[in-house]
Amino acid sequence: MKPLNIFATIRSVLFALVLALGLSYAYAWTGPSGVAPANNTDAPINVGADNQVKNAGLSLNTLSVTGNAGILGYLNAATVRLTDINVAGTPCTPNGALSRETDGTALNCVSLVWKEFSTITPPPPPPVTTSWNSPGTYSYVVPAGITSVKVTGTAGGGGGWKHGPNPGGDWFFSGSGGGGVVDQVVAVTSGETLTVIVGAGGPIMSGAGGPTYLRRGGTNLVSLGGGNGGGMSSPTGGSGPLPGENGAYQACNVYPKAKSGAYISPVVASTYGFGGFSDCDYTPRVGEGGYFQITTN
Repeated sequence: MKPLNIFATIRSVLFALVLALGLSYAYAWTGPSGVAPANNTDAPINVGADNQVKNAGLSLNTLSVTGNAGILGYLNAATVRLTDINVAGTPCTPNGALSRETDGTALNCVSLVWKEFSTITPPPPPPVTTSWNSPGTYSYVVPAGITSVKVTGTAGGGGGWKHGPNPGGDWFFSGSGGGGVVDQVVAVTSGETLTVIVGAGGPIMSGAGGPTYLRRGGTNLVSLGGGNGGGMSSPTGGSGPLPGENGAYQACNVYPKAKSGAYISPVVASTYGFGGFSDCDYTPRVGEGGYFQITTN
């Protein structure tokens, strides 16, 4: 009977120890300071292999990334330090990567070659066209970064003319000269203000067309002469890099229509700058007004 008493004694001792430990833990534990879920502690970022998402901001004194880092939004940083050292002109990958030289010069991977930021030429802005098709004076401000522009235009055409009848009963008519035309590149200064003057068409009965100008202050960068009005002799076209076409003088009983003095140019695909003509309906026409267009290169 003695062995049975020994085992009973051991069980009693173990039960007492477990009970004592449980009571001590219960008295040592402090419950939450608020009603759940208030004041509960969020699960910490751990070292597990599963991806984790945090739906709020995260502040760190130091962040070390040994692999790749992806940022889908904006990166706001007071200072970005590039620690990878490379040499301009050597191969790189991928395009768009950033690095620096030993002296701190920033490098960018362009076409798989490291290039200094200062040597990277930004793409030119798309061409912008501004045009004026009514007689008058206008201002044009050269856009930032532009040093040359393509200019196209014409001066006004001269007015038509008629005369008669002569002693033989014939009427004579004259189409007037067309305005001068320009189609060329002009050097300009970024940010400067230029003046555009578009010439009007000439009135009937020998009226000359108005000149067209592109001016920098008082200096003409482009000067186009208006077509001369009709008359007893063939009226000449206006002056310019491409002179206006001459008009024609003829009798109605020989030709059905007097010739219009127009410079036919693919760069002015309209009737701008055409000289006025005279029909056998005895009605001279006024000249067509000029036109001017500036396109950034």
